[in-house]
Amino acid sequence: MRLYKYYSIVGKKRGYFLDCIGNSRLYLASPIEFNDPFDCDVPYHLTYGGLRKLQALALIDYRYIGKVTPGKSVRDYLNDPKKRDSDIVENQEFNESIRKSTLAGTLYRARITSFCAGEVRGTDEEILMWSHYGDRHRGICLEFDFDPSLRWLHPVSYYAQRPSFEALFESDPSFVKSMTTKSLVWKYEHEYRIIRDRDDVHYPFRKESLKGIYFGAKASDTDIQEMTSNVRRHGYRKISLYKMVPSQFDFKLGQRLVTRII
Repeated sequence: MRLYKYYSIVGKKRGYFLDCIGNSRLYLASPIEFNDPFDCDVPYHLTYGGLRKLQALALIDYRYIGKVTPGKSVRDYLNDPKKRDSDIVENQEFNESIRKSTLAGTLYRARITSFCAGEVRGTDEEILMWSHYGDRHRGICLEFDFDPSLRWLHPVSYYAQRPSFEALFESDPSFVKSMTTKSLVWKYEHEYRIIRDRDDVHYPFRKESLKGIYFGAKASDTDIQEMTSNVRRHGYRKISLYKMVPSQFDFKLGQRLVTRII
């Protein structure tokens, strides 16, 4: 499966690209760094089934969830005989405290790297990708060939309305779905994500999985020469390098072969 990852090669982000090529690994970002305020900030509703899970977890180790109010643990709150289930489920303050310390808190401890599916064809959508993620067409796009059955690889789904989820934890099936749900306005990205544990900062890849490198239409000759030398120096083989070229007649981008590394 061909997936594409865009890079800026200016300032700190240049370091991310050089590290990627030099160490054959992808940086995994925290959702806190994302450009969409809704991304991984999941609305949820606490159901009675979810309440049972919270109660069971709180009895095992209430410290995992934390404190609802100073001096009162979640375990104490859930096991207060004076409180009915409906009181707890409908308590907005309690819902918000759980949201911050359970699912949403866990999401913000996850690590993610993103790709664009499809081909580099110079389409309208691709022009936007270069503008938003390829440093205004001055950056680089890497073409990878990944196994679509890769355990950590997930497609993003796009919705017109913001869905909500039950208050769940990392072991629940909806955990990944909650990290791969975005607004329809982002559909042009055709995004896939590698999602890993919060302890992972990088995702290693095999050198032979990197199949192509595309330089933006505004990439400088100096950057092209330097990055091409960098790729050669680190032992990548059977890879083609291109520069994107604006069409003279349409709002499209074409490709010009820079070199092939055999």
